[in-house]
Amino acid sequence: LRQYIEERREAIKRERPSAKAHWTLPVVRSRLVSNVLENVSKLQYPWLIWRNTVVTFVGEPGVDQGGLTADLHSSFWREVLKPEHGLFEQLAEGGAYLPRANADKERLSLVGRFLLKSVLDDHPTGPGPSSFLLEFLSGAHETRAFLDSHPTYALQLLANADPIIAQSWSNLLHLSDDQLAATTLTLDAFDDALPDDTLSRANVSRAVVAGCRRTLLTDRR
Repeated sequence: LRQYIEERREAIKRERPSAKAHWTLPVVRSRLVSNVLENVSKLQYPWLIWRNTVVTFVGEPGVDQGGLTADLHSSFWREVLKPEHGLFEQLAEGGAYLPRANADKERLSLVGRFLLKSVLDDHPTGPGPSSFLLEFLSGAHETRAFLDSHPTYALQLLANADPIIAQSWSNLLHLSDDQLAATTLTLDAFDDALPDDTLSRANVSRAVVAGCRRTLLTDRR
C-alpha cells in the first residue's frame, strides 16, 4: 500500500504542478481542531491533499522538518474525539470512537478528508477512531463489512467499538436451533427493519450482521 501511495503521489505531482507546492498550516493549539478543518475546507481541488505540509504552531518556536507535522496529526486525533467538539462518541468504555448521530455532517466530511491526509502521509491516528471509519471512507463497508455470509468480519469491526456486545453476538453463532430459541431473541431485536422471526441457525448470521450494520452505520445517520 505504501509503495502504491508513493507512486500515486509522484504521478499526481507530474500531472498537477500545483500539487508540488507546500501546504502551509498555521495552527493555534487552543483552536487546533477548528484551524485544521478550516484549512481542509480551503482545498479547492482533490489533488491538493497530496501536497507536503509545513506546520506552524502560532506563538511557538520551531521550523517544521517533519516533527511539527507529526505533532499536528497526533494532536488532532486526540483532540477531535473530545465531547466538546460534538463529532464523536464512545459506545462503551474503552471502545473506539464513532461519529455521533447528531454530528455536523459538513464538519465530519472535513474530518474524513483529514483522515485521508493522515493515511496518505503515514501519520498514525492512534487507537481512538474506530477502524470502521476507514471501511466507510473507502466505500468497502457494504461490499466487505456487512455480508451475511461472513458475520465474523462485521463482528471484528463492532468489537473495536463495543467489545461486550460483539462478544455476546459472536456467541450466538455457535448455538443450536434449540439454544437460539431459548434466548427468546427475534430478528427485529438486532434491527427493527427485520421481521420478528425467532432466531435460528438459518437466520442468526443475518441478524448479527444487521445488528452490526445498525450499530456502526445506520444509528450514526
